[in-house]
Amino acid sequence: MSTHKRAILYILRKREKSLTLFLLLMLISSFVTVGFSIVTGTQAAARELRETVGASFRLRGMLTGLVSDDSSGYNATATPVTDTEIDQILQIGGIKAHNTIQSAKGASDDFFYLSGAPYGPLSANRETELNPDFISKLYQLTEGRHIGTEDKCTAIISKALADENKLRIGDSVLLKAVTDEADGADTAVTVIGLYDVDERQEPSKDTIFIDRHTFSELCETRQAEYDTVTFYVGDPADLPVIVEQVKAQSGINWENYILSVQDDEYDSISSQLASVERLVTILIAAVVFVSLIILTLILTMRVQGRIYETGVLLSIGTPKREIIVQLIIETALLAIFAFMLSYPASNIAALQIERNMLSAITDINIGLPFWKVMFIYCIEIAVIVAAVMVSSLSVMRLKPKEILSKMS
Repeated sequence: MSTHKRAILYILRKREKSLTLFLLLMLISSFVTVGFSIVTGTQAAARELRETVGASFRLRGMLTGLVSDDSSGYNATATPVTDTEIDQILQIGGIKAHNTIQSAKGASDDFFYLSGAPYGPLSANRETELNPDFISKLYQLTEGRHIGTEDKCTAIISKALADENKLRIGDSVLLKAVTDEADGADTAVTVIGLYDVDERQEPSKDTIFIDRHTFSELCETRQAEYDTVTFYVGDPADLPVIVEQVKAQSGINWENYILSVQDDEYDSISSQLASVERLVTILIAAVVFVSLIILTLILTMRVQGRIYETGVLLSIGTPKREIIVQLIIETALLAIFAFMLSYPASNIAALQIERNMLSAITDINIGLPFWKVMFIYCIEIAVIVAAVMVSSLSVMRLKPKEILSKMS
């Protein structure tokens, strides 16, 4: 009788023992597959996170004093950031974008501010989409588009301000800068976008975002001088190294500037992903270790319980190698059927875990591609073969006479 036929007949004859081994293999395979799915998913989410979640550092000037303002008390003055500092920092690799911010007070005869004041804040940006307040969703663009680097005479205002003054996208209004000395000349701007605010933080709905060119016309003396500049890095993991390189720039007088890092969102989400990955990796290692011990013990008991069969096979001239192959075929067949059931079961479990993780972490997909599942199953087969060989050593190292004496 062939080895394969003997293996199949033993499985069919010893249904209870085969079922026990089959269930154990299915549980081990399901848990390992789900565990690797979670680890792979968190690693992919971490990579995507590094590409999508912004990490940045901000350069602003040190306060230099207070200037009296008859209408509102005092205004703080700070060292401006110039194109010289910006150009030096942009020479460092890893920076994908930057945004400049200039602030002033603006007034208009074409509309009324919601606060009732005769003027309101102006914020000039290189790209409003990169303004930290828009990124943090303190302000959210609801209609129109953001201001870009090539825009001129454009403005974004709050929807509340637009509704109050019956303004809409495409309308033009006259703005002028309000300074301590005198009001500037009127400059016409076109409304290209409307924003809403996060009411929980109560930001000003009177803030008007304008482009840099318009700001230069409104405030001629403040051209190319910025209140803050925010630099965005391509990979948040590189942020500490880039910041150190920036601090090493000898051409920047660091006694006049403050450098701050904004990576709270990335740190928060990435730390959650890292914690999940570490926990699952430890669980996988523990389960694999314990499962391997249990599997080896069960297989050892299985071999020990078949010493009579082994003795008979040896007595009729069957080589030990062929007996071990039979044991491997039996266990491998059960493992293959276990894999066939564990694959859909592990997919269902992975989908449920994915739904739970989505509400707590981020957009994550913990499904494994089919080829990776097959690779895991091949590794499991290799481990099973090793376990069978180890468990059969206690019997197979005996000589035929010793096995027959044990039988008697």
